[in-house]
Amino acid sequence: SPLNGGTTSGGGTYNYGQQCCVDATPNTGWDFVNWTESGTQVSTNSHYCFTVIDDRDLVANFSEQVIISVWINDATAAPGDTILYPIYVSDIALEFNVEAYNFTLAYDDTTVITTTGNFETDGTLSDGCFVDVNNTVAGEIIVGAISFGYLSGEGVLIYLEFEVQTSAEQGDICQLGITEFVFNEGDPIADLSGAEALFTVFQPWVENVLIWIDGIDVNLSWSGEGSLYHIYRSSNPYTDFNPIDTTSVTTYIDVGAATEVKYFYYITAE
Repeated sequence: SPLNGGTTSGGGTYNYGQQCCVDATPNTGWDFVNWTESGTQVSTNSHYCFTVIDDRDLVANFSEQVIISVWINDATAAPGDTILYPIYVSDIALEFNVEAYNFTLAYDDTTVITTTGNFETDGTLSDGCFVDVNNTVAGEIIVGAISFGYLSGEGVLIYLEFEVQTSAEQGDICQLGITEFVFNEGDPIADLSGAEALFTVFQPWVENVLIWIDGIDVNLSWSGEGSLYHIYRSSNPYTDFNPIDTTSVTTYIDVGAATEVKYFYYITAE
């Protein structure tokens, strides 16, 4: 019970005094709970044997497994940067009774990133938890947490702190993966199908800035690598640069800026 929870075998007609063994096999996504008779539990073993002395009507009970997805995302940072790396989870309901978790995150190249052993719980599901982080083994970080109440919600479970090595070079790649994750003592089940990601060393840059005037507009173009470019402008070549716009392309038109005021421009990438 329910019928889609699993299958049973071993039932049938037996002579008095014979040994009967029944088996319950849960379907995917279900767990065997117990055997009951007239609502009373008679065994918690899926393989249940007994001596036949009377008719019996046994019911195999199954419960649907609770599965929580755990995942990580690709990330980038520049050499020398320190980053807070999020571990994500799907919705944890209060009725799941999650009060503890532990997991192991492995990363394959310590010349690219290393863990500081620090973490951040503010604004995460682990806010208020007692957290222990072990990073004594190179390329591995082990995290254990106990909550003072049941965890609930979805999003970032915890942030782990990593440092990008100053010796890392542009384009260096490091693979990260959660190799083990356990809620409580194994219930609910952690789905780790999205628990692998790539960390890429990425140093945004800007060079070869060209500036020319077209009518009353100032045109800028440049070479660079970044997801966003921030344009700053000042009437002083050394100070007082103020942000005027942000763009994702390597060209920009400062409309109407070609006046009697001489402007200087500064561009950064991220």
